[in-house]
Amino acid sequence: MAHEFDVESSTAPSSAPFLRRTAWMLAFGVAGLAGVAVTAALQLSLDPSLAARSGLPADASVTVAVASSVAMPAVFVVAATVVGTATAPRVGFRSFVHEHVTDGRPVWSRVRESMPRAVGIGLATGAGILLLDSVLAWVVPSAVPTTNDPNSLGLVLASAPARFLFGGLAEELMLRWGLVSAIAWALTAVLPGDRERAIAWTAIVLAAVAFGAAHLPQAAASMDLTGPVVARIVALNSMAGVVFGWLYVEDALEVAMLAHASAHVVLIAAAIFGAA
Repeated sequence: MAHEFDVESSTAPSSAPFLRRTAWMLAFGVAGLAGVAVTAALQLSLDPSLAARSGLPADASVTVAVASSVAMPAVFVVAATVVGTATAPRVGFRSFVHEHVTDGRPVWSRVRESMPRAVGIGLATGAGILLLDSVLAWVVPSAVPTTNDPNSLGLVLASAPARFLFGGLAEELMLRWGLVSAIAWALTAVLPGDRERAIAWTAIVLAAVAFGAAHLPQAAASMDLTGPVVARIVALNSMAGVVFGWLYVEDALEVAMLAHASAHVVLIAAAIFGAA
C-alpha cells in the first residue's frame, strides 16, 4: 500500500522512549554486521591474501581481520540508526518495527502482505542491474573488471551472508532510514512551501548516489578502480538505490529491505554462473 510523504501529520513525538525505539531498529544493523563477520571469516579461509589487500598486515589473524571488517560499518550503523529514529517519524517515513514499538501495530502480517510486491520489484531490479551491466560492457568494455581467482566460486558463495544481511538490512537501515530521512528532514527546514514530493525524491537520489559510492572501498580490495570501473559501480548501485529509496518513501523500510535482499538473489545467481 502506497504511503504519502507527509511532514505535518508526523511531527508529534512518539510516546515510546527514544532509546527503546532506537534499540529495536538497531537489531537490523546487528544482523547485518553478523553477516559481514561470517562472510569475512569464510572468504579469508578461502583466500588469506584478502587481508593484505584490505590494508591489514599479511599475517593478521582471522579474528583481527573480521573485527576490522566490522568496526567501521558498526559506527555507521549506530549513527544512522540514531539519526533515522530521530528524523524518519518527523517526515512521515515508516518502519513496521518502529510502528510496532510506538503503537503496537503488527509487524509480520504487514511484512507478509508486502512481500510479493517487494520481492517482485527486487528481482526485477537485480535483472535490471545485470541488463545495464551488459550494456556498459558493450559500450565501455574497460568498465568491466576481470578476475582470475581460482576460488572465485567459493568467494561468491561466501559473500551471501553479507549480501543478504548487511546489504538487505544494514545498508537499508543506514542509507534509507538514516540518510534519506536526515536529508528530507534537513530540506524541510530550509525549503518553504508544499514541496514534500520534491524533497523526498531529492533525498532518494542523493542517498542513491552515496549508496553507489559506498561500494567503492569493497571493490578496491579485489580490483583496480579505474575511471570506467568507478563509473560502472556507482551507476549500477545508484540505480538500485533509487528503487529501494522509492519503496522506503512510498511504503516502509522493511519493504525496501525485502526488495534489496531479493535483488541479491539474482545477482548471486549470476555471479555463481559466471564463476562456475
